[in-house]
Amino acid sequence: MNQRDEIYMEARLRDRVRGDNTLITPMDGATAAWIALIAALGLGIGASIVEDSKKGSPLELFGAILTLVGAGCSVIMIFQGFHLWNMGYQGIPIESKVAGSVATKARGKGGIVLIAIQFLPQFLVFFFGAALWCNKEAIRYSADRVGFSR
Repeated sequence: MNQRDEIYMEARLRDRVRGDNTLITPMDGATAAWIALIAALGLGIGASIVEDSKKGSPLELFGAILTLVGAGCSVIMIFQGFHLWNMGYQGIPIESKVAGSVATKARGKGGIVLIAIQFLPQFLVFFFGAALWCNKEAIRYSADRVGFSR
């Protein structure tokens, strides 16, 4: 490890240590993106497989497992949203005038993405919370099908 890498790692560790010397390690962007993708695809595809497949088939069991994995990843993303919200996530440091002109030049395309990035913690909490709420029957059925009965 060269000197530049050592300085970088030291600065990262210094920034992540709270006053009581506990190390705060938030989820990095790549991990969060993969978990969000697994959550969205797992819930969407898994719930549709559970609803459309023949009851008791191996495909239904696969859909149930996929649904539960997606639900678990959704809960992780909700906690990540609360973590970012608590840490004071500020979004992209972009002026509202510049964001408005960029959205206008693109004829409205991408404006929702700018808003979602600006309010990422709230987006994570409410989007994945709504996904869990809308699929609650499929999640309950999947839990019973896999063997996690109440």
